[in-house]
Amino acid sequence: MRGETNCSRTSPDLRVYLSQVSFHPSEAHLLISGSLDGFMKLFDLRRREATQTYTR
Repeated sequence: MRGETNCSRTSPDLRVYLSQVSFHPSEAHLLISGSLDGFMKLFDLRRREATQTYTR
């Protein structure tokens, strides 16, 4: 992670507790989250919404 920050936005795409959040190493606008329900969501921070959803 790039350091600790406070959450400044919430998303209706996130409805459960997150277990992991990571930024793309070279595309700073991409963020992926993993949640306790087994879903991963890829967010494009320029669009402020999930662009892809993955499940087990």
